[in-house]
Amino acid sequence: MNTAAAREGFGAGKRAAMALRRRGCNGWAWIVTRADPVSTGFSRLKADELTVGDGGLSDGEVVIGVIGCWGAEKGIVGSLGLAPPNIEFPKKPFLSSSSPSSSSFAAATFSTTPEHENPGRPGPPPIRVALTESSGRGVFATRKIETGELLHTAKPILSHPSLSTVQRVCYFCLRKLKSTDSSQPQRVSYCSEECQQQAKGFHDVEMRADWSAYEDYCRSNSLKYPLLVKQLACMVMSGAAPANLLDILQPASLSREMIPEMEEGFGLLRNAFKDSNITGEQISFLTKQWYISILARIRINAFRIELAGALYDDLLSSLAASIEAEAAVGNAVYMLPSFYNHDCDPNAHIIWIENADARLKALRDVDEGEELRICYIDASMDHDARQSFLSQGFGFQCDCPRCLSGD
Repeated sequence: MNTAAAREGFGAGKRAAMALRRRGCNGWAWIVTRADPVSTGFSRLKADELTVGDGGLSDGEVVIGVIGCWGAEKGIVGSLGLAPPNIEFPKKPFLSSSSPSSSSFAAATFSTTPEHENPGRPGPPPIRVALTESSGRGVFATRKIETGELLHTAKPILSHPSLSTVQRVCYFCLRKLKSTDSSQPQRVSYCSEECQQQAKGFHDVEMRADWSAYEDYCRSNSLKYPLLVKQLACMVMSGAAPANLLDILQPASLSREMIPEMEEGFGLLRNAFKDSNITGEQISFLTKQWYISILARIRINAFRIELAGALYDDLLSSLAASIEAEAAVGNAVYMLPSFYNHDCDPNAHIIWIENADARLKALRDVDEGEELRICYIDASMDHDARQSFLSQGFGFQCDCPRCLSGD
Protein backbone atom coordinates (compact mmCIF):
# COMPACT_ATOMS: atom_id res chain seq x y z
CA MET A 1 0.00 0.00 0.00
CA ASN A 2 1.24 3.50 -0.84
CA THR A 3 0.37 5.49 2.29
CA ALA A 4 1.21 8.82 0.67
CA ALA A 5 -1.22 8.07 -2.15
CA ALA A 6 -3.84 7.05 0.39
CA ARG A 7 -3.41 10.31 2.32
CA GLU A 8 -3.63 12.30 -0.90
CA GLY A 9 -6.77 10.43 -1.88
CA PHE A 10 -8.37 11.10 1.48
CA GLY A 11 -7.45 14.77 1.24
CA ALA A 12 -8.91 14.96 -2.26
CA GLY A 13 -12.11 13.37 -1.01
CA LYS A 14 -12.42 15.91 1.80
CA ARG A 15 -11.77 18.79 -0.60
CA ALA A 16 -14.40 17.42 -2.98
CA ALA A 17 -16.92 17.09 -0.15
CA MET A 18 -16.35 20.66 1.04
CA ALA A 19 -16.56 22.03 -2.50
CA LEU A 20 -19.83 20.23 -3.12
CA ARG A 21 -21.32 21.36 0.17
CA ARG A 22 -20.44 24.97 -0.66
CA ARG A 23 -22.53 24.58 -3.79
CA GLY A 24 -25.55 23.34 -1.88
CA CYS A 25 -25.04 19.59 -2.19
CA ASN A 26 -25.82 17.23 0.64
CA GLY A 27 -24.53 14.03 -0.89
CA TRP A 28 -22.10 12.78 -3.48
CA ALA A 29 -20.55 9.77 -5.17
CA TRP A 30 -16.95 9.52 -6.17
CA ILE A 31 -14.86 7.31 -8.40
CA VAL A 32 -11.71 5.99 -6.77
CA THR A 33 -8.90 3.80 -7.93
CA ARG A 34 -7.40 1.01 -5.85
CA ALA A 35 -4.33 1.04 -8.06
CA ASP A 36 -1.21 2.83 -6.93
CA PRO A 37 -1.16 5.94 -9.16
CA VAL A 38 2.61 6.20 -8.79
CA SER A 39 3.23 2.84 -10.45
CA THR A 40 0.25 2.48 -12.81
CA GLY A 41 -0.59 6.01 -13.90
CA PHE A 42 -4.14 7.27 -14.22
CA SER A 43 -3.97 6.98 -18.01
CA ARG A 44 -3.85 3.18 -17.75
CA LEU A 45 -6.80 2.61 -15.41
CA LYS A 46 -8.79 -0.52 -16.11
CA ALA A 47 -12.45 -1.20 -15.39
CA ASP A 48 -11.61 -3.60 -12.59
CA GLU A 49 -9.51 -0.93 -10.87
CA LEU A 50 -12.48 1.38 -10.40
CA THR A 51 -15.27 1.52 -7.89
CA VAL A 52 -17.88 4.01 -6.81
CA GLY A 53 -18.86 4.62 -3.24
CA ASP A 54 -20.61 7.01 -0.89
CA GLY A 55 -18.61 6.46 2.27
CA GLY A 56 -15.10 7.12 3.48
CA LEU A 57 -11.98 6.07 1.63
CA SER A 58 -10.18 2.87 2.50
CA ASP A 59 -6.41 2.51 2.65
CA GLY A 60 -4.85 2.79 -0.77
CA GLU A 61 -7.85 4.45 -2.43
CA VAL A 62 -7.34 7.65 -4.38
CA VAL A 63 -10.16 9.88 -5.59
CA ILE A 64 -9.95 10.60 -9.31
CA GLY A 65 -13.37 12.11 -9.92
CA VAL A 66 -16.63 13.14 -8.33
CA ILE A 67 -19.43 11.74 -10.47
CA GLY A 68 -22.62 12.77 -8.74
CA CYS A 69 -24.30 14.82 -6.08
CA TRP A 70 -27.74 16.05 -5.22
CA GLY A 71 -29.22 19.10 -3.54
CA ALA A 72 -27.84 21.60 -6.05
CA GLU A 73 -29.73 23.30 -8.86
CA LYS A 74 -27.91 21.10 -11.36
CA GLY A 75 -27.58 17.41 -10.62
CA ILE A 76 -23.87 16.99 -11.32
CA VAL A 77 -21.07 19.21 -10.05
CA GLY A 78 -17.48 18.74 -9.02
CA SER A 79 -14.41 17.27 -10.67
CA LEU A 80 -11.06 15.99 -9.49
CA GLY A 81 -8.77 15.12 -12.38
CA LEU A 82 -11.52 13.20 -14.17
CA ALA A 83 -14.58 15.24 -15.10
CA PRO A 84 -17.91 13.73 -14.08
CA PRO A 85 -20.45 12.29 -16.50
CA ASN A 86 -23.21 14.85 -17.07
CA ILE A 87 -26.16 12.69 -16.10
CA GLU A 88 -29.50 14.28 -15.25
CA PHE A 89 -31.05 12.70 -12.20
CA PRO A 90 -34.83 13.07 -11.87
CA LYS A 91 -34.34 12.23 -8.19
CA LYS A 92 -31.57 11.96 -5.63
CA PRO A 93 -29.29 9.09 -6.62
CA PHE A 94 -29.34 5.95 -4.52
CA LEU A 95 -25.78 4.81 -4.00
CA SER A 96 -25.04 1.11 -4.21
CA SER A 97 -21.97 -0.25 -2.48
CA SER A 98 -20.21 -3.58 -2.67
CA SER A 99 -17.32 -5.31 -0.99
CA PRO A 100 -13.94 -3.86 -2.03
CA SER A 101 -12.91 -6.48 -4.55
CA SER A 102 -10.42 -5.80 -7.31
CA SER A 103 -12.69 -7.62 -9.76
CA SER A 104 -15.86 -5.66 -9.03
CA PHE A 105 -17.20 -2.41 -10.38
CA ALA A 106 -19.97 -1.22 -8.11
CA ALA A 107 -21.62 1.90 -9.38
CA ALA A 108 -24.09 4.51 -8.33
CA THR A 109 -27.62 3.68 -9.35
CA PHE A 110 -30.14 6.34 -10.17
CA SER A 111 -33.85 6.80 -9.51
CA THR A 112 -36.16 7.85 -12.31
CA THR A 113 -39.21 8.42 -10.13
CA PRO A 114 -40.82 11.76 -11.18
CA GLU A 115 -40.69 14.52 -8.60
CA HIS A 116 -44.46 14.60 -8.14
CA GLU A 117 -44.60 10.91 -7.20
CA ASN A 118 -43.86 10.44 -3.51
CA PRO A 119 -41.39 13.34 -3.35
CA GLY A 120 -40.24 12.40 0.14
CA ARG A 121 -38.23 9.38 -0.98
CA PRO A 122 -36.67 8.17 -4.23
CA GLY A 123 -38.10 5.25 -6.16
CA PRO A 124 -36.25 1.97 -6.68
CA PRO A 125 -32.99 2.50 -8.58
CA PRO A 126 -33.45 1.12 -12.10
CA ILE A 127 -29.85 0.46 -13.15
CA ARG A 128 -26.36 -0.38 -11.98
CA VAL A 129 -23.03 -0.68 -13.77
CA ALA A 130 -21.11 -3.92 -13.26
CA LEU A 131 -18.58 -6.13 -15.01
CA THR A 132 -19.97 -8.68 -17.45
CA GLU A 133 -18.47 -12.09 -18.10
CA SER A 134 -17.23 -11.28 -21.60
CA SER A 135 -18.02 -7.68 -22.59
CA GLY A 136 -16.34 -5.55 -19.95
CA ARG A 137 -18.63 -3.17 -18.16
CA GLY A 138 -22.38 -3.34 -18.69
CA VAL A 139 -25.60 -1.82 -17.39
CA PHE A 140 -28.04 -4.04 -15.46
CA ALA A 141 -31.58 -3.59 -14.19
CA THR A 142 -31.92 -3.44 -10.42
CA ARG A 143 -35.68 -4.05 -10.58
CA LYS A 144 -38.29 -5.00 -13.14
CA ILE A 145 -38.51 -2.32 -15.84
CA GLU A 146 -41.59 -1.87 -18.00
CA THR A 147 -41.74 -1.29 -21.75
CA GLY A 148 -41.26 2.38 -22.60
CA GLU A 149 -39.95 3.31 -19.16
CA LEU A 150 -37.36 6.07 -19.03
CA LEU A 151 -34.15 4.62 -17.62
CA HIS A 152 -32.29 7.91 -17.35
CA THR A 153 -31.24 10.95 -19.35
CA ALA A 154 -27.69 12.11 -20.06
CA LYS A 155 -26.04 15.26 -21.28
CA PRO A 156 -22.99 14.89 -23.51
CA ILE A 157 -19.50 15.57 -22.23
CA LEU A 158 -18.53 16.41 -25.81
CA SER A 159 -20.70 17.29 -28.79
CA HIS A 160 -20.04 18.84 -32.19
CA PRO A 161 -22.25 19.54 -35.22
CA SER A 162 -21.42 17.89 -38.51
CA LEU A 163 -19.74 20.27 -40.96
CA SER A 164 -22.86 20.21 -43.14
CA THR A 165 -25.16 21.34 -40.30
CA VAL A 166 -22.88 23.68 -38.34
CA GLN A 167 -24.83 26.80 -39.40
CA ARG A 168 -28.23 25.20 -38.87
CA VAL A 169 -27.92 23.84 -35.32
CA CYS A 170 -26.85 25.18 -31.95
CA TYR A 171 -23.09 24.86 -31.64
CA PHE A 172 -23.45 23.61 -28.07
CA CYS A 173 -26.59 21.44 -27.73
CA LEU A 174 -27.19 20.68 -31.45
CA ARG A 175 -30.80 21.91 -31.33
CA LYS A 176 -32.05 22.94 -34.76
CA LEU A 177 -32.07 26.72 -35.09
CA LYS A 178 -34.99 28.77 -36.28
CA SER A 179 -34.44 30.13 -39.78
CA THR A 180 -33.32 33.76 -39.94
CA ASP A 181 -33.34 36.39 -42.65
CA SER A 182 -29.71 37.32 -42.07
CA SER A 183 -27.80 37.68 -45.33
CA GLN A 184 -24.54 37.15 -43.43
CA PRO A 185 -24.88 34.00 -41.34
CA GLN A 186 -22.58 33.67 -38.35
CA ARG A 187 -19.76 31.10 -38.25
CA VAL A 188 -21.55 29.41 -35.36
CA SER A 189 -24.78 30.19 -33.55
CA TYR A 190 -26.54 29.21 -30.33
CA CYS A 191 -30.15 28.54 -29.49
CA SER A 192 -29.99 30.39 -26.16
CA GLU A 193 -27.82 32.55 -23.94
CA GLU A 194 -27.41 29.56 -21.63
CA CYS A 195 -25.85 27.46 -24.39
CA GLN A 196 -23.63 30.34 -25.42
CA GLN A 197 -22.38 30.73 -21.85
CA GLN A 198 -21.74 27.01 -21.44
CA ALA A 199 -19.83 26.93 -24.72
CA LYS A 200 -17.40 29.57 -23.50
CA GLY A 201 -15.41 26.73 -21.95
CA PHE A 202 -14.09 25.91 -25.43
CA HIS A 203 -15.39 28.51 -27.89
CA ASP A 204 -13.24 31.44 -26.72
CA VAL A 205 -10.10 29.38 -27.31
CA GLU A 206 -11.42 27.95 -30.56
CA MET A 207 -12.15 31.40 -32.01
CA ARG A 208 -8.47 32.37 -31.69
CA ALA A 209 -7.39 29.86 -34.36
CA ASP A 210 -7.95 29.38 -38.08
CA TRP A 211 -9.58 25.99 -38.61
CA SER A 212 -9.93 26.04 -42.40
CA ALA A 213 -7.11 23.52 -43.03
CA TYR A 214 -8.29 21.20 -40.24
CA GLU A 215 -11.89 21.28 -41.45
CA ASP A 216 -10.80 20.73 -45.06
CA TYR A 217 -8.89 17.67 -43.85
CA CYS A 218 -12.02 16.36 -42.10
CA ARG A 219 -14.24 17.16 -45.06
CA SER A 220 -12.00 15.62 -47.72
CA ASN A 221 -11.54 12.42 -45.67
CA SER A 222 -15.18 12.24 -44.48
CA LEU A 223 -14.03 12.43 -40.85
CA LYS A 224 -16.21 13.58 -37.96
CA TYR A 225 -14.42 12.49 -34.79
CA PRO A 226 -11.42 14.87 -35.12
CA LEU A 227 -13.91 17.71 -34.61
CA LEU A 228 -14.66 16.32 -31.14
CA VAL A 229 -10.92 16.09 -30.42
CA LYS A 230 -10.55 19.75 -31.39
CA GLN A 231 -13.33 20.71 -29.00
CA LEU A 232 -11.81 18.73 -26.13
CA ALA A 233 -8.40 20.30 -26.76
CA CYS A 234 -9.97 23.75 -26.52
CA MET A 235 -11.74 22.76 -23.29
CA VAL A 236 -8.46 21.56 -21.78
CA MET A 237 -6.65 24.77 -22.75
CA SER A 238 -9.36 26.92 -21.19
CA GLY A 239 -9.35 24.87 -17.98
CA ALA A 240 -12.92 23.64 -18.55
CA ALA A 241 -11.87 19.97 -18.68
CA PRO A 242 -8.88 17.81 -17.73
CA ALA A 243 -6.76 16.24 -20.45
CA ASN A 244 -7.72 12.77 -19.16
CA LEU A 245 -11.46 13.41 -19.43
CA LEU A 246 -12.08 10.28 -21.51
CA ASP A 247 -9.58 7.93 -19.86
CA ILE A 248 -12.35 5.92 -18.18
CA LEU A 249 -13.80 4.96 -21.58
CA GLN A 250 -12.68 1.89 -23.52
CA PRO A 251 -10.43 2.71 -26.51
CA ALA A 252 -10.80 1.14 -29.93
CA SER A 253 -8.15 -1.15 -31.35
CA LEU A 254 -6.39 0.77 -34.11
CA SER A 255 -4.92 -0.83 -37.20
CA ARG A 256 -1.51 0.20 -38.47
CA GLU A 257 -3.16 1.77 -41.54
CA MET A 258 -5.14 4.23 -39.42
CA ILE A 259 -2.13 5.87 -37.76
CA PRO A 260 -0.78 7.98 -40.69
CA GLU A 261 -4.17 9.63 -41.22
CA MET A 262 -4.41 10.37 -37.49
CA GLU A 263 -0.90 11.78 -37.45
CA GLU A 264 -1.86 14.16 -40.26
CA GLY A 265 -4.83 15.36 -38.24
CA PHE A 266 -2.66 15.82 -35.16
CA GLY A 267 -0.21 17.98 -37.11
CA LEU A 268 -2.98 20.20 -38.45
CA LEU A 269 -4.56 20.58 -35.01
CA ARG A 270 -1.31 21.47 -33.28
CA ASN A 271 -0.31 23.89 -36.06
CA ALA A 272 -3.67 25.67 -35.82
CA PHE A 273 -2.99 26.40 -32.16
CA LYS A 274 0.66 27.35 -32.71
CA ASP A 275 -0.23 29.72 -35.55
CA SER A 276 -2.63 31.49 -33.17
CA ASN A 277 0.17 31.90 -30.58
CA ILE A 278 -1.18 29.25 -28.24
CA THR A 279 2.03 27.59 -27.13
CA GLY A 280 4.07 26.55 -24.12
CA GLU A 281 2.46 25.05 -21.04
CA GLN A 282 -1.03 25.68 -22.38
CA ILE A 283 -0.47 23.23 -25.22
CA SER A 284 1.95 20.82 -23.53
CA PHE A 285 -0.70 18.08 -23.14
CA LEU A 286 -1.34 18.02 -26.91
CA THR A 287 1.02 15.24 -27.93
CA LYS A 288 0.62 12.74 -30.74
CA GLN A 289 -0.04 10.02 -28.15
CA TRP A 290 -2.81 12.08 -26.52
CA TYR A 291 -4.46 12.86 -29.86
CA ILE A 292 -4.50 9.22 -31.01
CA SER A 293 -5.64 8.01 -27.58
CA ILE A 294 -8.60 10.42 -27.59
CA LEU A 295 -9.54 9.46 -31.14
CA ALA A 296 -9.38 5.76 -30.20
CA ARG A 297 -11.88 6.34 -27.37
CA ILE A 298 -14.19 8.58 -29.36
CA ARG A 299 -14.19 6.09 -32.24
CA ILE A 300 -16.19 3.47 -30.32
CA ASN A 301 -17.95 5.68 -27.77
CA ALA A 302 -19.37 8.52 -29.86
CA PHE A 303 -23.06 8.54 -30.78
CA ARG A 304 -24.52 9.81 -34.05
CA ILE A 305 -27.18 12.37 -33.10
CA GLU A 306 -30.41 12.22 -35.08
CA LEU A 307 -33.15 14.44 -33.70
CA ALA A 308 -36.66 13.00 -33.67
CA GLY A 309 -38.35 16.33 -32.90
CA ALA A 310 -40.72 17.47 -30.17
CA LEU A 311 -43.76 16.02 -31.94
CA TYR A 312 -42.36 12.50 -31.54
CA ASP A 313 -42.12 12.25 -27.79
CA ASP A 314 -43.62 8.79 -27.55
CA LEU A 315 -41.17 5.92 -27.91
CA LEU A 316 -42.33 4.17 -31.08
CA SER A 317 -42.69 7.38 -33.07
CA SER A 318 -39.26 8.50 -31.88
CA LEU A 319 -37.72 5.26 -33.13
CA ALA A 320 -39.36 5.60 -36.52
CA ALA A 321 -38.33 9.24 -36.83
CA SER A 322 -34.75 8.42 -35.91
CA ILE A 323 -34.53 5.67 -38.53
CA GLU A 324 -36.07 7.91 -41.19
CA ALA A 325 -33.87 10.92 -40.41
CA GLU A 326 -32.14 12.25 -43.50
CA ALA A 327 -28.83 12.93 -41.77
CA ALA A 328 -27.28 13.29 -38.34
CA VAL A 329 -26.95 16.78 -36.93
CA GLY A 330 -23.68 15.87 -35.25
CA ASN A 331 -21.92 13.51 -32.86
CA ALA A 332 -21.58 13.36 -29.08
CA VAL A 333 -19.80 11.43 -26.35
CA TYR A 334 -21.49 10.50 -23.06
CA MET A 335 -20.26 8.77 -19.94
CA LEU A 336 -22.99 6.44 -18.64
CA PRO A 337 -24.51 5.62 -22.07
CA SER A 338 -21.04 4.47 -23.17
CA PHE A 339 -21.26 1.61 -20.64
CA TYR A 340 -24.18 -0.01 -22.50
CA ASN A 341 -23.18 -3.04 -24.54
CA HIS A 342 -24.51 -3.91 -28.00
CA ASP A 343 -27.20 -6.35 -29.08
CA CYS A 344 -28.79 -6.70 -32.53
CA ASP A 345 -32.12 -7.32 -30.77
CA PRO A 346 -31.81 -4.76 -27.97
CA ASN A 347 -34.06 -4.29 -24.95
CA ALA A 348 -33.24 -0.58 -24.63
CA HIS A 349 -32.80 2.36 -26.97
CA ILE A 350 -31.19 5.79 -26.92
CA ILE A 351 -33.13 8.64 -28.52
CA TRP A 352 -32.79 12.38 -28.99
CA ILE A 353 -35.85 14.61 -29.17
CA GLU A 354 -34.82 18.25 -29.60
CA ASN A 355 -31.12 18.39 -28.79
CA ALA A 356 -28.13 16.25 -27.80
CA ASP A 357 -29.60 15.40 -24.38
CA ALA A 358 -30.00 11.63 -24.59
CA ARG A 359 -32.93 9.61 -23.28
CA LEU A 360 -32.56 5.89 -22.68
CA LYS A 361 -35.79 3.93 -22.63
CA ALA A 362 -36.76 0.29 -22.35
CA LEU A 363 -37.96 -1.31 -25.60
CA ARG A 364 -39.62 -4.19 -23.76
CA ASP A 365 -40.13 -5.48 -20.23
CA VAL A 366 -36.79 -6.15 -18.52
CA ASP A 367 -36.36 -8.45 -15.53
CA GLU A 368 -34.36 -7.56 -12.44
CA GLY A 369 -30.71 -8.47 -12.97
CA GLU A 370 -31.02 -8.56 -16.77
CA GLU A 371 -28.41 -6.66 -18.76
CA LEU A 372 -29.71 -3.63 -20.63
CA ARG A 373 -28.33 -3.44 -24.17
CA ILE A 374 -28.72 -1.02 -27.05
CA CYS A 375 -28.05 -1.48 -30.78
CA TYR A 376 -25.02 0.44 -32.03
CA ILE A 377 -26.09 0.21 -35.69
CA ASP A 378 -29.17 -0.04 -37.90
CA ALA A 379 -30.78 -3.24 -36.65
CA SER A 380 -32.68 -3.67 -39.93
CA MET A 381 -29.50 -4.67 -41.79
CA ASP A 382 -29.01 -8.32 -42.63
CA HIS A 383 -26.65 -10.60 -40.67
CA ASP A 384 -23.56 -10.19 -42.88
CA ALA A 385 -23.94 -6.43 -43.14
CA ARG A 386 -24.29 -6.08 -39.36
CA GLN A 387 -21.23 -8.23 -38.71
CA SER A 388 -19.15 -6.28 -41.22
CA PHE A 389 -20.26 -2.92 -39.84
CA LEU A 390 -19.59 -3.89 -36.23
CA SER A 391 -16.21 -5.42 -37.06
CA GLN A 392 -14.98 -2.41 -39.03
CA GLY A 393 -16.57 0.29 -36.91
CA PHE A 394 -16.36 -1.15 -33.40
CA GLY A 395 -13.78 -3.91 -33.60
CA PHE A 396 -15.82 -6.94 -32.53
CA GLN A 397 -17.86 -9.80 -33.96
CA CYS A 398 -21.36 -9.85 -32.51
CA ASP A 399 -22.43 -13.11 -30.84
CA CYS A 400 -25.87 -12.02 -29.65
CA PRO A 401 -28.68 -14.60 -29.91
CA ARG A 402 -29.98 -13.02 -33.11
CA CYS A 403 -26.59 -13.26 -34.82
CA LEU A 404 -25.97 -16.79 -33.58
CA SER A 405 -29.28 -17.82 -35.11
CA GLY A 406 -28.14 -16.48 -38.48
CA ASP A 407 -30.91 -13.90 -38.68
